[in-house]
Amino acid sequence: ARLVCSSLTQMKTFLRKFEKGYETEIDGQKIRLTLARVKNKFSSKDLDPTRFRNVLLTLQLHCNEDFHFVELQFHYKMIVEYNDVSHAHELYNFFRAELANQYHEEMEARLNFMLEARMQLFKEILEVPVLLAVMTMALVNSNQMPSSLFELYAMGLRKMLELGKFDKQVDEILQLMQLVALHNQLNQKRIFSQKDVETALAKKPEFLPIWMTFVKQGDVPFVKIVADGEDAEYQFRHLSFQEALAAQVLADSGPVGIEAAERFKQIGGSL
Repeated sequence: ARLVCSSLTQMKTFLRKFEKGYETEIDGQKIRLTLARVKNKFSSKDLDPTRFRNVLLTLQLHCNEDFHFVELQFHYKMIVEYNDVSHAHELYNFFRAELANQYHEEMEARLNFMLEARMQLFKEILEVPVLLAVMTMALVNSNQMPSSLFELYAMGLRKMLELGKFDKQVDEILQLMQLVALHNQLNQKRIFSQKDVETALAKKPEFLPIWMTFVKQGDVPFVKIVADGEDAEYQFRHLSFQEALAAQVLADSGPVGIEAAERFKQIGGSL
């Protein structure tokens, strides 16, 4: 059952009554309610991913010698109205169903935790324009939702190449740009030179002609040409592009998980 309160004062008054216990008589039988558990979703530790705030009481209902457990939800009227208008529960069900399709049934207990992380990611994306742009690219012709910033950039940067004029060399270009990005991160460089590129591609010399073609065309993927000519200088269009590409090299060729994250931090990564 649920009780919708018109004010927070009213809600607190009812909650205090149930905290002390409640007794009444129906058809000559004594009915008693005692508080068994409180789940306060106004508290950050009990919030679910939708941030829908309410107080859930688990009560023990006594009637003579019998008893049962019942649940009573306390809601604030304005929150309920906003929840309905914003269709928040529909969005929650959509993301929950999407996640459930990606994981086995035994993962059900972890879905709320995973959904929380996913929604926090989307909150961060909405607050940073470049992330929103990458997200838009990542979801073109795809229903797969990124689970992290790392996955977001991997999907988005690849899609940028696939939808552009570089679609026939996507894998090669990604490898090329990853090597350049990693070299820059290792050397703490934001602006880099042609010599830096040659050093970065020393173990993959077959990529250098591809880079030179881009430079001659004046259009290098993910990179802007700061100065051309003999003293040409380049810069990734956004530092996060450089960081994401460097992180992909670490994930593909080195330790994974916490070790990879620590190594990434050591080379100046903040993604």
